[in-house]
Amino acid sequence: MSNTEKVVEQVPEKLPVNHSQQVPLAVQPSQQPPIPAGDSWNFFHSDDSATIKKEKLSAGYSTKLKSAGLPSSIINRFSCEISCKCSSRGAHETTIMLLESLLPNYSWDAKLAIAVAAFAMNYGELSLLVQLYTSNPVAKNIALMKQLQCITENISFKKHLFGKITELIEGIIDVMKCVVQFNELSPDIFAKPSVSTAKIAIARAVYWTIYSVVTCGSHIAALVGLTPEMTIATMGRELSELAGKIRSMHTLLQQQLNHCKEELDAYTWLEIIFKRPRRRDNLEILEALFFHVEGDKQIPPLVVGNTKAEVESTKLKDMNLLLVISGSDERAEEIRALAKLFEDLQKKGKFQYQVLWLPVVDKLNEQKFSLLQSLMPWYTVQQPSIIKPGALRYFREVWQFKNQTILVRLDSSGSVPSPFPLDYLWLWGELPGTSEPPSLDDITLDIIIHDLYTVDSAKPKSIICFWGGEDIKWIKELTKAINGVKQFIDFVYVSNSSIIDQTNKDDDGFIAGIGRYWEESESWRFWIRLRCIFSTVIIQERKVDIMKDVMTLLSFHGNYRGWAVFGPLRSTQKIAAAP
Repeated sequence: MSNTEKVVEQVPEKLPVNHSQQVPLAVQPSQQPPIPAGDSWNFFHSDDSATIKKEKLSAGYSTKLKSAGLPSSIINRFSCEISCKCSSRGAHETTIMLLESLLPNYSWDAKLAIAVAAFAMNYGELSLLVQLYTSNPVAKNIALMKQLQCITENISFKKHLFGKITELIEGIIDVMKCVVQFNELSPDIFAKPSVSTAKIAIARAVYWTIYSVVTCGSHIAALVGLTPEMTIATMGRELSELAGKIRSMHTLLQQQLNHCKEELDAYTWLEIIFKRPRRRDNLEILEALFFHVEGDKQIPPLVVGNTKAEVESTKLKDMNLLLVISGSDERAEEIRALAKLFEDLQKKGKFQYQVLWLPVVDKLNEQKFSLLQSLMPWYTVQQPSIIKPGALRYFREVWQFKNQTILVRLDSSGSVPSPFPLDYLWLWGELPGTSEPPSLDDITLDIIIHDLYTVDSAKPKSIICFWGGEDIKWIKELTKAINGVKQFIDFVYVSNSSIIDQTNKDDDGFIAGIGRYWEESESWRFWIRLRCIFSTVIIQERKVDIMKDVMTLLSFHGNYRGWAVFGPLRSTQKIAAAP
């Protein structure tokens, strides 16, 4: 393994966020190089004046550095360290020392600029001496005093070593240009979790650049009095390895830069679209959400979930859409219940939308995604990666998506009312604006089951009994006991486990014995509604009389033992529980 390969490959994934935070000094060569404090990406700190001046690097960064207060004393100390003290320690140890002791309060672009400036001083002196050796007596005398005859008098050595140094410098300049372009992006771009890999890539590239500067500086210092050809050849090989490493760092940085630019461009374009007072249709928004090209191939971004029929976004033009934006924790029963609810609302004339599922997934589980997609009779993206990173950022920052499913109405004219959580739909059984929802302060059993249960007009009294459990013996005993009161009470079996309940459902005698049997979707909506009531009341710190009954009902969910609750409809009386 070469010396370069033995150097630590990575930096820690978490960057310190406190500018005054200090980095531990005790770092072994086998450890990852620590990241000095500071998360600001475009601030220069001058140790001479103890002031911080905000100044972006650009193509003319040398002029701007001068106007920002060039930290000359730091550059001189840096230059001295790499030319005078490298011989007593390795390049890794010197790099860590410089980052921790000399540059802890500088941002990453400033660390890089100082390192390059210091290296320019060392290399510039050598380059001038070599170039002026034959034409300037002063340069010749200085070169002789520095014992640089091996370079000044041997043209092949000079070409070989200077060629390798030039190759390394070109890579360093490419890295610096890339870091400068990062610094020219939106100031708050690096505060976004989506670009954390870019921050790591920048830190790693700066570390390896300084490591290369230190190594090259030590080689320049070691040229004094050198004559063996083998020594210069070894220097050339090591510099060549470092140049390759820097090139790979630049490639990675460029990829991250392109990703950040794409995200920023897509996010900015969505902001522009939604700020327009008038929009002709919804197509421009749909086009801004998705990638439409994969390589050189044009791809339809959408499919119908359960048929996999490909759909162009243009087909959704002039449609009223309901965007379902969710995380990666959906379950199959939730999707089935949602599909049944949309179907019921459509039959009642309360739902005139085409549904489009937009999953926000950091790590894709292909099998789970395909399963959920196959349960959806509506539009979905072909793959979560079709959604542009800038659109995902817009979901999180503007529509306040926090990994809990939200619904966004996008009408045919491109108008978007305020997003609302899926829990609203589970709680009230319809979209906002359809009707005025009752207050949770006045919640009754009727509210809990209003769209799940139809009153049997043949019953002389409006008393309902919800019951369930998976103890088949207990359930069969109860079915015998309730035969005498069936005419007075309506019994509804609420399922828990789809596996056991499917076995029960297949038994016609069992179904006949227990009266009504809620399907999986109705039962699931019953339980999720209770949870939504509970969480909403807790969040809003309300005092609701029925709250204890809600908690009692929730305690039965998933219970193997049999349970039953009795309650009157159109009444605020308490529910009687019989576990």
